[in-house]
Amino acid sequence: MHTDLDEQYDKIYRYCYMKLRHQQTAEDITQETFLRFLENKTYKDMGKEISYLYRIARNLCIDQIRKQKNEALSEELSGCMENIQERMAVHMDLRKAIKSLDAQEQELVFLRYVNELSVGKTAEILGISRFALYRKDRECLKKLKKGNGGIRLKQKLKKELQMLYQPPDPVRKQEFLQRMPESRMSNMEFLRSQTGYIRKWNWLISAAVLTGGICAAFDKNRMYTGILAAMLPVLALSFVAEGSRSVRYGMEELEMVSRFSLKAVLMAKFMILGLGNMIVLAALFPLLMWNGTYEFLSAALVILFPYLLSCYCNLTIVRKVRGKESIYYCSAVSVLICGAVLVVTYSKINIYSLMKPLGWVLSLVILAMLTFREWKMILLQSEEWAWSF
Repeated sequence: MHTDLDEQYDKIYRYCYMKLRHQQTAEDITQETFLRFLENKTYKDMGKEISYLYRIARNLCIDQIRKQKNEALSEELSGCMENIQERMAVHMDLRKAIKSLDAQEQELVFLRYVNELSVGKTAEILGISRFALYRKDRECLKKLKKGNGGIRLKQKLKKELQMLYQPPDPVRKQEFLQRMPESRMSNMEFLRSQTGYIRKWNWLISAAVLTGGICAAFDKNRMYTGILAAMLPVLALSFVAEGSRSVRYGMEELEMVSRFSLKAVLMAKFMILGLGNMIVLAALFPLLMWNGTYEFLSAALVILFPYLLSCYCNLTIVRKVRGKESIYYCSAVSVLICGAVLVVTYSKINIYSLMKPLGWVLSLVILAMLTFREWKMILLQSEEWAWSF
């Protein structure tokens, strides 16, 4: 499985408990679900693990409900219901609103807002079309908002529902997981698999920048240094453009139904490209300081300032502008930064005199922090994209 086994165990257990309202039975069904899932080798490679996992759990719960004629079990269920009702008393209005929904609507709300499944996977589990699910989702939200004092934000509704449906902690979870075979690839294997999807021209740009650094190392007149600095926004552009390619070209839905989550794919691409760029940038430092033309701080400004500025601007554009248009805006910004670097370099403007060394260091640190923040926000935004599909 590409998803975290520990996390999915909790979600399947919570789903079974929602259906059965009995801790031991829910945990038995959860473990049986995973065992049956692993028996079917074909589905493990089809990129539909989650949907298939829930369908197994759903069918097992239905079978269990049909067989529930044992009085002892019924008594346990009754006692369990009392416990959950005590927890639900805090959210009485929301509880009443949920009771007004039919069985399919309650399951839809649980899958979407408690276990946070995407629209596509929820529709597949319930056996309805996406259009029908969107319509039912809107109807459910109207009822829940009306019954819960006008909750307007979906995130707030998620938290309320997750508290409402919180089951008792599973007793045999760790023992079961320790016996489970490791069926997912390691992080390193995943990163290696994603490296093959990165287009070759990105590595050619890195090689060109490194070549420019070698030329600048033997250039005492700093003629090649300006060209090298102007190439760094292009390196940053390739980093952002390749990392966010699925978002720009509408491929996020395709990657959401692949073996790995959209967030994992984006993170892997950015990590691979970022690591490659860090190696290139680190190699440029000794090259610029080779003949004593640059000190460390001045080399850092030449290398890092145009790169980080371009990264920050491009990541901000990708986050705020969806579609192919974002790459045009990113290219325009990168060209402007390249032009500014060339003007400053060849007009021999002494920008170092504008601030004290500490000021430039703080500027680089702040720019790096802003760039990291934008990257993190794109990853967080990818979760919302995945949840909405």
